[in-house]
Amino acid sequence: STEDIYQSELVRAFVKGGNELGLPHIDYNANFQSFGVSTVQATVLRGRRHSNARAFLHPVKHRPNLHIVTSAYVTKLLIDPTNKEAYGVEYERFGKTYRVGAVREVILSAGTFNSPQLLMLAGIGPQEHLQELGIPVLQDLPVGQNLHDHLAYVGLHFLLDKEVSLSAYNLMTSESISDFLKNGTGPYTSLGGVEGIGYIKTELSQDPEDIPDIELIFVGASLSTDYGIFTRTGMNIRDDIYDGLFRPTHNIPSWTIFPMLLHPKSTGYLKLHSRSPYDYPLLYGNYFTD
Repeated sequence: STEDIYQSELVRAFVKGGNELGLPHIDYNANFQSFGVSTVQATVLRGRRHSNARAFLHPVKHRPNLHIVTSAYVTKLLIDPTNKEAYGVEYERFGKTYRVGAVREVILSAGTFNSPQLLMLAGIGPQEHLQELGIPVLQDLPVGQNLHDHLAYVGLHFLLDKEVSLSAYNLMTSESISDFLKNGTGPYTSLGGVEGIGYIKTELSQDPEDIPDIELIFVGASLSTDYGIFTRTGMNIRDDIYDGLFRPTHNIPSWTIFPMLLHPKSTGYLKLHSRSPYDYPLLYGNYFTD
């Protein structure tokens, strides 16, 4: 389900400021609403994330025609070399290897990195690369050669003259904790601090006129809000950079906004590290190369 997310004074000011700049308040998941600002949307239930698994799998997990296997690591796609059709998968679970056959089809949905990894391990990928690793080539295809990533700048830092942000001061109160635990409301239901979204077009854009090139991710807090405990380490920010830019503002209310490039021209690629499905693939982002 989609519920109203907690809104601080800051995100209301963000939307109002966008309106004053000529950006309408939009439903960014609707058609034909390309440019504008909005509070963030999310699928939550009683203030907590409501994932696809929780929403759709859990209610039907006891059906006799549905089998859900957890803690399983797929190691191999089973493909018939004569007709090049997938007929099952091989997986490892708690030290044992299992095989599962498919009656109709195998749907490969292992994510951006593991999907191409499994395909290449099965012999579907760039011929030269597969031959380098001694993998029999089933089909020469540019698998893993079209890696796109959205770059964002996370260093913008705006200070406030009063406490209206999602700061520890507002979060670490008995009222906020009680609201969340009892009612699923309050600032703890915020999506990691992300409260607003905006879509704009810059003068440097080479995209079609009706397509924005920058997404603005509004956060009702900043990198210094948690005193460098979680966000800094999660973003792998060096100590010297954090100490110089953010530590001096530990006790000052602040917020940030992340400008994100929507349509990067640079293209990266992925290669196998080895023939083992347990070795992480090699990633080459090629950022800023185009």
